[in-house]
Amino acid sequence: MRLTPEQVTVIRSIVRELAGEEATVRLFGSRIYDDLRGGDVDLLVELPYPVASPALLAARLAGRISRCL
Repeated sequence: MRLTPEQVTVIRSIVRELAGEEATVRLFGSRIYDDLRGGDVDLLVELPYPVASPALLAARLAGRISRCL
């Protein structure tokens, strides 16, 4: 996985802050392969309940995570 431990901690913290403690986040895409270079950070956020405004939550998550990374 091509994320530093600090980046993983930041991502998990932001997801839990904005989506709730029950949220899980998974990395997928090219960043899971150590032998590749570049690529964006593809994240799947899973929640055990429906979200009233999923597009708004996704935008907030993307903005905060992008600024912090």
